[in-house]
Amino acid sequence: PIEAILATGSVQAVFQPVVRLADGEVVGFEGLSRFGSEGSPVPRFRHAARVGLGTELELLAVRAIVDASCDLPAGVPVSVNLSPATVLSPDLASAIAGASRPLKLEVTEHEPVDDYRALAEAIAALGGVRLSIDDAGSGYASLQHVLRLRPQEVKLDRLWVTGIDRDPARQAMVRSMRSFVAEIGADLVAEGIERGEERDALRSLGVELGQGFLFGRPVPAASVAGT
Repeated sequence: PIEAILATGSVQAVFQPVVRLADGEVVGFEGLSRFGSEGSPVPRFRHAARVGLGTELELLAVRAIVDASCDLPAGVPVSVNLSPATVLSPDLASAIAGASRPLKLEVTEHEPVDDYRALAEAIAALGGVRLSIDDAGSGYASLQHVLRLRPQEVKLDRLWVTGIDRDPARQAMVRSMRSFVAEIGADLVAEGIERGEERDALRSLGVELGQGFLFGRPVPAASVAGT
């Protein structure tokens, strides 16, 4: 039960590298959560949201990621996934206060935003935290987030990455997204890269950053190469 996880703090932080596609250099990590031997944590977070404990579980995960990130290579940024409701939580500032490195907040698209001005103000009040929009291109909400919040980073949903080397339609969409993101002065990160051919196609389209199993699976900080 969610209540038991919150009471015991039983969440593990794992980290997946974000790399520069040109040379494979690690330029950041995405911090993710795991609950015991379960696979994807998404059902847990969705269930927590349904029972009114979504923000509490996200804050627990953020604290675990911030604590564990101390064991990563010095100075490398870490991103954490947050719903808009958690970004607005007054407890978020204390949850990230102990971060030993630059942080990015990846705002997810899975719930509507009622007040973009309040969300932008909450992010600005955190001071020095960069904003990333997750799952861009997967739905209307993510594009609304990009237009209204003007993030420093946009993460391209894996829907547009898988098989891109064999699909001119995907290539056209990513080319357009790359141009749009450049216009607003943000970085574009392609998610879900699993094959070298996908990496090469993305590079040819001007995408400079990526993550996916091709570069590394999510692992505890102690297992990250170079730590």
